[in-house]
Parts: sequence; C-alpha cells; structure tokens
Amino acid sequence: MIIDKEQYEKSREYMERVPSKSSWLIMSIIIFSIILLLALSTRIYKNYSIDIQGYVSLKNIEYITTPSTGIVKEISVEEGENVELGDVLIVLNNKTLDHQYQTLVDKLTHINRQEEVIKKYIKALNSKMNILDNEGLEMEYHTKMIYYLNQVSNDIQTQNAIQEKIDKKVKTMNQSRDEDVQKMIGEEIQQLKQEYSLSSQANTLYLQLMSEAGNLQTRHLNDKYLIEADLDLLNKSRNLLTIKASKAGKVHYLQPIKRGISLQENQIIASIVNYDESSKFIEAYIPIYERNKISESMEVIIQISKGSNQVRKELRAPISNIDSSALIHEQNGNNQSVYRIEVSLNDIKKEVDDILTNDYPVNLKIVYSKENYFEMLFKNFY
Repeated sequence: MIIDKEQYEKSREYMERVPSKSSWLIMSIIIFSIILLLALSTRIYKNYSIDIQGYVSLKNIEYITTPSTGIVKEISVEEGENVELGDVLIVLNNKTLDHQYQTLVDKLTHINRQEEVIKKYIKALNSKMNILDNEGLEMEYHTKMIYYLNQVSNDIQTQNAIQEKIDKKVKTMNQSRDEDVQKMIGEEIQQLKQEYSLSSQANTLYLQLMSEAGNLQTRHLNDKYLIEADLDLLNKSRNLLTIKASKAGKVHYLQPIKRGISLQENQIIASIVNYDESSKFIEAYIPIYERNKISESMEVIIQISKGSNQVRKELRAPISNIDSSALIHEQNGNNQSVYRIEVSLNDIKKEVDDILTNDYPVNLKIVYSKENYFEMLFKNFY
C-alpha cells in the first residue's frame, strides 16, 4: 500500500520516531545548563583556611616594670601624659631600706663629730691647753686633758725642785777646793740630771694619749669606709625605688595606680609608646602543625567587630614576619607549641588607626589554598 508523505507525517508511527519541537527545546536547555555549570565550576572556588585570633600590638613599645618591692609614695606622671627619657614616673617607699639608710647616716654623722673632737683633742695636747668643753662628746677628752695638764704641772714642780738641787750642788762644787769633794758633788749632779730627765711623766702620758688618739682616728677611718660602702649599696637599692621613663612617649598605666598601694618587684605597671615612631601590627600564634601552610607576604583577612551592634568589617593585609623557632603558648588553659606571626597594618594604616587600639582582639583568616568545583568533581578520576 502506497502512503503519501503528508499522511505519513500525520501518522502515529512518525510521531513516535521523530522528537517533538518541545523535546528538542528541553534537551537544548539541559545541555546548555550542564555546559554553563561546568564553566561556572571552573570559576567558583572553595577556600582552605586557618582561622586564628590575634591582638593589635605596637612596635617600639616599652613596658615599665618595678625594679624593687615598695609602696607608692608619689605619682609624678598621670595616665596619658607625655614624658621624656629619664623622667620620674613613680617614687616608691620601702620602710626597711629607709630605716637602714637613716641608721647608717646617723652612725656616719656620729663618727664625723667624733673625728672633729679628736682633732680638737690632739690640738689641745700639742698646745698643752684644755680647749675642750666639759659636755657631750668632748667631756671624756676634757677629763683626759685635765689629767694630762695636772701631770705636766707636777712634772714642772718636780723638775724645778731637782733643778734647785742641781744649782745648789753646782754652787757648792764651785766653792770647794777639794778635788775629791768636787768629784763627789759632780757625781751627785749627774744623778740629779738623770733624775731630772726621768722625772717627766707628762711626756710618757703625752705619747700614750697621742697613740690612743691615732688608733681612734684609724678605727674611725675604717668604720667610715665600711659605712660609706653600705650606704652606696643602699643608695643603689633606694634608687631602684624611683621608677623612671625608659624612653620618650605617652604613658599608659596597665592598672590603677594610687598612693599607698603595694607593688612587687618586676611587676609590669605601665607602657610608654611614641606614636611617631611606632606602627601597629597584629600579633597572633599559629599551631606548629599549620606552619608549613603559610609563608611571609601571604594575605590575611582581618575580621573586625566594632560597635554595640557587632557590625563586621573585613580588611586585608600581608604576613610581615614569622618567627624562626616555635615557642610554648598557653591557650584556654593548655600549653601548645606555636609559631608567632605578625601581620603588618602599614598599608591600611588610615583605615585602622581609629578602629584598632592596642590589645584590640581580631579574628584572622589565612587562606592557604583554594580549589574550584570542577577540579573537585573530577579529581577522583585523575
């Protein structure tokens, strides 16, 4: 049977063999969608990142510690004031050191007064005049001078009596013509002269008193040397009670400082920052097992929360430094090995100066690798 073309195209058999126009359209859309998705999958990436927390820090910041234990006696610089190198910030008081210092000063003053008395005493001995007062430190030496001068007076009387005898013997010897008598009188005169020379007890006493005075001067000199050495050590310790600025800049006290509070040795109490010299950076710590995933100059996404409504702002900055060695860092009560990193904020200084202050916490995201979804779909076939 012969069927013409028009009848065949309208037949059911033809309709089943040839797809309809709507089917072609659907197939085209599906194929186009698949191609589009594949194209997009090469441009859409999945990021692999390290998320850590960091804190804003300042370079060239100086921390001030208390060099000694003491109580705040005087506050010379208030919070936020500018200081120069060497300016006094705080003066501490240590009662034990003050008591020891005053005791030594009193001892030294007493020795110096004794020295003046000894010099006056030696002058009195040499002049044989009692110029010492009968009171205070001079009383003892005033009494010794009385004893010495009495001895001098006794010696003079004894020597005068002997001299009178000698004079009489000489006169008698000159009047005698008998040589034996003259010889005998001459021997008596020699004995009297010897007695005269030995009669000076004051000279012996003088030498004794001068020796005692010299020994006292030597002892005082040694005592002064020891006391001055102790004072020098105490002065160094007392100088530690004066806390001074280690550089020029603005002072920030890390805790409320007021008179009367006690500070411990090596306690960090303040920081000094010169903002003209300082630059802000972010300090963070990365676990040791993540170290091989990052490198210097790698970009870091800085996530900032600001204001009461917790509006988030994201900035980008590079890693400027990674410490060469690991250290132990306490986090959440646990110690772990970490590397310290620094993120430079120099390139975004204007954007962060008003937002990020010292010790401000920020979240950091370091994208160390990324992969498009096309690669993810077909990587299992490679």
